[in-house]
Amino acid sequence: MKLLLNIVGFNVTWLACVIGGAQGLAWLGPLVLLGFFLTHRLVLGAPRNEWQLAASVAAIGLAVDSSYVFSGLLEFATPWPTTQAAPIWIVAMWANYALTLNHSLRWFQNHLVLGAVFGAVGGPAAYLAGRALGGVEFLAPDATVLAVLALAWGAAVPLTLKLASRFSVSAGPQAAQNPHEVSRA
Repeated sequence: MKLLLNIVGFNVTWLACVIGGAQGLAWLGPLVLLGFFLTHRLVLGAPRNEWQLAASVAAIGLAVDSSYVFSGLLEFATPWPTTQAAPIWIVAMWANYALTLNHSLRWFQNHLVLGAVFGAVGGPAAYLAGRALGGVEFLAPDATVLAVLALAWGAAVPLTLKLASRFSVSAGPQAAQNPHEVSRA
């Protein structure tokens, strides 16, 4: 049941981010993300430091998606707060993705190569879906954009899975019992 809640919460938040961005409501996705995060924490019993994981992954996402804007590869709808970087609703999507890393995507933590394949396929598919919903426009030929997205997400998924496993370890039962274990992790 908790796994299903994580999957449903992720998808609802993802849709709110894209549709909000496409409709000029940059705040909608972050607002729904806040609700998902609170539900995640209270219902799923997510570790207290999961907000740090979400913030770390959001920072990675800000850098990655801003590089697409800088390079002229993509243009996002509702580019708030600036047209020079990824919009807030895209950053919220990355934080939303982070909430799956120790839950519905946890299995990939021990299968990083499959995680990379999952990212290389799923990342571009998500951007194609976002384009169909009006959230993003490809400014370069589709093949170029999809290849860049596949490479980026093929690297980002294993990287963020490793990051998530570190946060998971630091929040585990050992952390409460023996703080010295965490500092060596």
